[in-house]
Amino acid sequence: MAGLPRRRGAIGIAVLAICATAVVGALLAPPPPPAMEAAEGCTEDFPRLVLPGRAELEGLVVCSDAAGTSTLVRNDTAAVWVVESDSRSGVHLLPLDEHTRSFAGLLDGSGSSVPAGAVAVVPQPPAGVRLHIDARLTMAQLAHDQLVATLGRKDGPALAALRPEPTVARRALVECLAGTLRNVPSPGCALADGRPLEVLAAAAAAIEADGRSLCGVLWLEAKANANLPSVDQTAFVADIVGWERNAGFTARADAAAAAYLQMQPEDRS
Repeated sequence: MAGLPRRRGAIGIAVLAICATAVVGALLAPPPPPAMEAAEGCTEDFPRLVLPGRAELEGLVVCSDAAGTSTLVRNDTAAVWVVESDSRSGVHLLPLDEHTRSFAGLLDGSGSSVPAGAVAVVPQPPAGVRLHIDARLTMAQLAHDQLVATLGRKDGPALAALRPEPTVARRALVECLAGTLRNVPSPGCALADGRPLEVLAAAAAAIEADGRSLCGVLWLEAKANANLPSVDQTAFVADIVGWERNAGFTARADAAAAAYLQMQPEDRS
C-alpha cells in the first residue's frame, strides 16, 4: 500500500509482509492460529513491532495488530508527535496519566496529536501512517508540565489545576500557559537550537513585564483558595525563578530538542 507523500522530517513506516500457509486436503476446518506473542513495547492487541525505539528517538514505538490493519503509537519521548494518515478519522488516545490527560484536554479537539506519555491507536495500516514532531505542541507540553510542577510546590494546588473543571487553579494554569506561549516567537528554532528551556523561562518571565497580568492574579488566587500559609502564597514571577536550574526540566527539554533536531535539522538558526 502506498504511503502518503513524503514530508520533511517525517518517519515512513514500512509494513512487514505476512506469509500465508496453505492447508491441504483437510476435511475439517483447521484450528485457529495460536495467538501472536507481543513484541517488546507492543501489546496483546497490537503484537507486531513495526518501528522499534531508535537510539536517536528512544521511546517512540509503533506496532500493528496481527492483521496489519491498525496501528498503535506509543510515545515515551519528550516530544509531541502528530499522525498523518490516509484516513481523516484521527487517532484514539488510550487512558492517560493525569498530566498527559490535562494537556490533551487543552488541544482544542486536535485528533491527530500524540502527546508525550500517550499511547494512540490509528485505524489505518502502518503503510498509511506518517509521524512528525510538532514544535509548537512540544514546547506547549514542556511548559504545561513545568507550570503544574511549579504550582504544586509546598502543597500548592497542582491537582486542582490538572482537573478539567474550571477551578481557579485550572484557569491559572491555562492563562499562564497561554501567556508563556505567546512570548515564544519560533518554537521550531528554540528546539533545533537546543534552547527550549531557556526560551520558555524567558517567555514565562516576560508575562509580568508590564505589571500584573491575569496569569499572576489567578496564580495568587489559586494559592489563596488552597489555604496555603501566607508565606507560601508567592507570586508567579517569583515561583518561576530557577526554571533553568531545574534538573528534571533540563533533562526533558534537552531530550525534546535532541529528538526534534534529528527530524528537522534545517530549523536550526
